Amino acid sequence: AAKQILLERRELMVPAMSVSASAVGPHSGRTYYAEARRPEAHQLFELVKLEQPTATIIPDAIGVNGDEKWIVEIAVTHSVNDEKKIMLEQLNFPAIEIALNLDRHAQWDWNTLYEEVIVNTTNKIWLYHPKLAELEAEAQQAAHALAAAETPLAHKAAGTKPAPVLIKLSFRGKPVRLTEYPFGIVAWSPYDPVINEILKCFGA
Repeated sequence: AAKQILLERRELMVPAMSVSASAVGPHSGRTYYAEARRPEAHQLFELVKLEQPTATIIPDAIGVNGDEKWIVEIAVTHSVNDEKKIMLEQLNFPAIEIALNLDRHAQWDWNTLYEEVIVNTTNKIWLYHPKLAELEAEAQQAAHALAAAETPLAHKAAGTKPAPVLIKLSFRGKPVRLTEYPFGIVAWSPYDPVINEILKCFGA
């Protein structure tokens, strides 16, 4: 039914993309953080194809705009595994997974399904995007610019305040960043808003 909605509507709200990077100041040793972000957007398709073989995989749906293709995977009981993610990267098309939690609604109808498949973005994650490397470079450049702007006296301004400690982990196969500050630990995922919602439950 979710595939049928995509086939008929030929549209999709795609989630935002956010990437963070860090750089160390040359004088104080302080860590500077920067973020590059693309907002969520409304994507229209000229054509939607269902379960059409593409290279080594059969995506749930493919949105087509001229030569441009968008891969859409629907996750009800199982998410896309790491092997398939590698195949999606090799295709070099934007790829999104839509997670449909059947417990989210007591009853499902076409209007509910439309909201969850087409409109909602909190249940969508990027499996791959060709411009992700470009976004990462943008964040890294911004972080280095902040660090480079540091004055020679910055180490005195820093005083006894320790630089935040950044730890990179993985949760459900998605990257999670833990940053330790004097006041506590901040945890977040740069790619997956669903994981961020889970982290909020722990007060992180």
